[in-house]
Amino acid sequence: RTGRRAKKTKAAIKVASLNIRGYGNPNTAHPENKWNFINQLMPLLMRTKRLGVLLVQEAHMDEEQRSDVNKRFSKRIKVFSSGHPESPHSKEGVAIVLNKDFLETDDNLIGYVTIVPGRALWIKINWHMNRKLKILVVYAPNVSNSSGEENAEFWKKLYSFFEQYPNRKPDIMAGDMNMVETGLIDRLPAHDDPDEAMEALDDLKILLNLQDGWRDTYPDQKSYTFHQTATGSQSRLDRIYTTEAILSASREWKIEPSGFPNADHKMVSVLASCEEAPEVGRGRWVIPGHLLKDKQLRQFAHQRGMQALNVLEEVDQLGRSSERNAQLAWYNYKMDLLVEAQRHQKIIVPRTEKQLKELEEKLAAVNNDNTLNEVEKTNQAAILTTEITTLERKRFQETRKATATKNRVEGEQISRYWSNLN
Repeated sequence: RTGRRAKKTKAAIKVASLNIRGYGNPNTAHPENKWNFINQLMPLLMRTKRLGVLLVQEAHMDEEQRSDVNKRFSKRIKVFSSGHPESPHSKEGVAIVLNKDFLETDDNLIGYVTIVPGRALWIKINWHMNRKLKILVVYAPNVSNSSGEENAEFWKKLYSFFEQYPNRKPDIMAGDMNMVETGLIDRLPAHDDPDEAMEALDDLKILLNLQDGWRDTYPDQKSYTFHQTATGSQSRLDRIYTTEAILSASREWKIEPSGFPNADHKMVSVLASCEEAPEVGRGRWVIPGHLLKDKQLRQFAHQRGMQALNVLEEVDQLGRSSERNAQLAWYNYKMDLLVEAQRHQKIIVPRTEKQLKELEEKLAAVNNDNTLNEVEKTNQAAILTTEITTLERKRFQETRKATATKNRVEGEQISRYWSNLN
């Protein structure tokens, strides 16, 4: 009998953080259960963004529910969680979701510790080439304009823990901090949070040698992760902190809507790379799925394909030469098709994607427009944020419907799709 085969891991994986605002329907089989959405969100982002780890806040999950989720979605994800000790179904709760396609998830290879129940969970996983990755997900208490005592106490608890166990210092700390470090650019309207909370977090960052990766990458840019519907105010509460080693090797720091139902926070993410990771270029361009259905492009592919077949017939009749051969005919056909597809892509952009891109560009312009006063900026940003959230949820629902339709058609037939499911 052969030994256990090691999983092929990735040197660079996407680490994302999202406040999901509750568990949703308690039945994991129900379409409105939020872990159904996460199970679908992971492969969607896995294909497009190589999502390996999702850090969840406001999970509202107890141990029985965690076991149920792991059992139901065992093929794709593995979940570790920490719930509120008294009211796990109604408040707080953090979770770490591992993508089984990219990471080792065997219990013998993973270590995890609840540091603050419902608020701070630490995990150590195998990353790449025997490299370990230590991650801390946090959901900090709220602050008010006048008091940050509870928030500060939370950071102090973490400080004490890592002072006692320095070998567990995280490479990445991420989550909903519920406070900002620089109110002038991280809150709209601008205002600073209580000094006690900022100082306690600062002390922890110094102890752990962590830096705010997004802010380090975009030192002057204004972008927010939380939109308060009632007042229109915005804040960059959700952040990812990393060590210098991770920061220097990582890229693609993003703040973006997730399309997640009822979530009032945006998702923050980074493509984290280990220092030994090889230099990775842009990769090869592939024809997007929506273009494959375009009538004009399909007609071009057919006509150009017939021309390539004519060249092959000439090769049969006249013989092969350096200017006339099957390899060259195939290469020219492929390159002509790619050029035409790229031309079409600029013309035919899915309507929802085009609208989203335009709205996000407008929102970025408003947030960074110094000619607008705070009231104008708040009002305009609130309208644009609401429109973006609505469109993202619509796009995510359309993806879910397409997946459900494919499953209904192909899920009971022996095929590659069926094999991947089972």
